[in-house]
Amino acid sequence: MKLVCPHCGHDGTPDTARTALGSYGFNYLADDVVCRDVEFDSETGRVRLSAGIKAGGAGANPRLECRACWQTFPAPEGIEFEIAPAPPTALPENQPSSTSREEGEAVPPPAEALSERFRRLAEGLSDFVRVCADEALSGVAQRLESMELRAEKWDGLAEAVAELRSQAAERAQQALTLTEELQSVRARLASIESALAAQAESVPQLADQLREMAARQEGAEARAGELRAAIENLSNRISESQAAIQSWQQAWQARLEGLENSLQHLTGAVQILSQLQQNQQSLQARLDKQAEAIRSLHAAAHERLQRREELQAALQRLEQIAGALGETKPLPEDL
Repeated sequence: MKLVCPHCGHDGTPDTARTALGSYGFNYLADDVVCRDVEFDSETGRVRLSAGIKAGGAGANPRLECRACWQTFPAPEGIEFEIAPAPPTALPENQPSSTSREEGEAVPPPAEALSERFRRLAEGLSDFVRVCADEALSGVAQRLESMELRAEKWDGLAEAVAELRSQAAERAQQALTLTEELQSVRARLASIESALAAQAESVPQLADQLREMAARQEGAEARAGELRAAIENLSNRISESQAAIQSWQQAWQARLEGLENSLQHLTGAVQILSQLQQNQQSLQARLDKQAEAIRSLHAAAHERLQRREELQAALQRLEQIAGALGETKPLPEDL
């Protein structure tokens, strides 16, 4: 059976490598329980953890990590894992063999092999972190640029984009700090290598320093994992912001369509109102004409009433004159 990455199609050979460093192959990852000895310092009131790490159990959630795209995937069904034995370390010619030592005494590895191993480990770790940080930051920068282009018409999202950019800058600053720490680790490893060349007999002290450096490297790996998780979280937040922008665009488009329909209805209402105003003006003109006619009729009726009253007064005077003419005065008595 052949291992193939389901994300990028990498099969573990250099021909299908995709990274700038040309890394290829796979890593086995599992969630393990880490155990450290605890000591309480009564003077400072702090709990002190031992530098040595005890890992217990076979590990949970086993998975494989592709070195070409640095994504994980579960192991295919039917694959059996086998732990390869550690390769034997070559002893120098002037190094006494293990038979000359006491039975049960541990043989420390050569100082040159240890320094070379840790130097390569530090170089590979620093290159890996730098490449991961560059790829993540380039993706974040591209997404931020697309977000800025899409959010030019939406003033309300400026603060969110600025906050996301500040978070990306903080993550980039953390990545730079981690790279500087790795460079300092490499510098200290170089100083340790020079010290080993000058003092080859101080192997136990060097072993303690190397264990300390290994613990620091583990801490750097943990911080790199946290940085990757933070970058993934930032990418998820950017995708959520894009979805919100699209929904807001659709809502505003629907509102604009409603406003256009309302404007069309208002235009029709304005036309009807202008027609009503014209009809009202024509009706007002007709009412003015009728009022003028009514006023003229009223004046004529009033004049007619005055003439009638005058005729009645003349008729009464005529009746009085006629009555006065018809009366006979009596004759005088002394006639």
